[in-house]
Amino acid sequence: MGRNLKGAQAAAVAAGFKSISHDAGPGDTGQWADGNWKACFQALADKPVGKQTTIDFAVTRNEWPCPGTDGDPIPSSSGGGGSVYYKNCDAAKAANAAPIRRGEPGYRNALDRDGDGIACDRITPLSRRACAGVTMEMFGFKAPEHHPGQLRARR
Repeated sequence: MGRNLKGAQAAAVAAGFKSISHDAGPGDTGQWADGNWKACFQALADKPVGKQTTIDFAVTRNEWPCPGTDGDPIPSSSGGGGSVYYKNCDAAKAANAAPIRRGEPGYRNALDRDGDGIACDRITPLSRRACAGVTMEMFGFKAPEHHPGQLRARR
């Protein structure tokens, strides 16, 4: 396999089949544009579309490698990231792998929103910068004399 999904679907129709597709990885990513996906595996669908025999294509994005078998994690193709693939940061967090540093298994640039070498980190420098300089007075509140977590100096 490894053929573009759109081409694989056209070949299936030409051979007299209907076709459906699903994410070949452990996730359930929807395929919006069939030209952006490639077929990794094919099998007869458990539930045919109508009365016609249906082929079910297991697919990944064109730029991703196919997993070893349908449903396995997709191997990383971004050097330094090892052989683990996380579809998104939610998947990395669910696997207790976040945050992921550059060079660690599963790291890839697409998960590193701010480009600091740490993917799926909760607080990004952007969010820290966005809060810098914000004071309680800006919202009409009076600032406390000291922060409740600070200890006052003893005299």
